[in-house]
Amino acid sequence: MTRLPITEPEWLSHVDHTADECIEVVAPSPDVLFERLAAGWMLVVASPHGIEPREAWAVEVEGSDPEELLVNWLGELNFRHQCFHLVFAEFSVLEYDGSVLRAEIRGEAIDPTRHEILAEVKAVTYHHLRLAQEADGWRGRVLFDM
Repeated sequence: MTRLPITEPEWLSHVDHTADECIEVVAPSPDVLFERLAAGWMLVVASPHGIEPREAWAVEVEGSDPEELLVNWLGELNFRHQCFHLVFAEFSVLEYDGSVLRAEIRGEAIDPTRHEILAEVKAVTYHHLRLAQEADGWRGRVLFDM
C-alpha cells in the first residue's frame, strides 16, 4: 500500500514540460510503481493535507500491455475524481500481471473546507510514457494533459 505523502517523497520527481505536468517515479516492484504513480497523480490534482482514507473502492482495469494498463489505471482514478468528486489517500495494488490490475483505493468525497484542489487533469497521455525495469528497480514516467 502507498499512502499519499504529506511532503514531496524522494521517489517522485517532476519533469520539466512546457504546459502539461509530467511526473517520474521509482519503485522496487511494478505493484509499488503503479501505487506511487497514482499517488503522484493525486499530488498533482490536490493538496494531500486533510485527505483521509474514510471509504474504500475496488478498481479493476485491463490493458493490452503495461503501458495501456497504466493509462487506464490513472484514467480511471481521474474519472472517479472528476465525476464522483473524490480524493484519494491510499492506493493498494492487489493483483498485477501486466494486462490486468486489481486494486483498492481509499479516500473520501471532496470537502471544500478541508481539501484544496490544485489542478484539473484533462487526460492521462501516452506522450513521454515510460515503464522500465532498471538495475535499481522500476521507473515510470507519465504526462498529464492539463
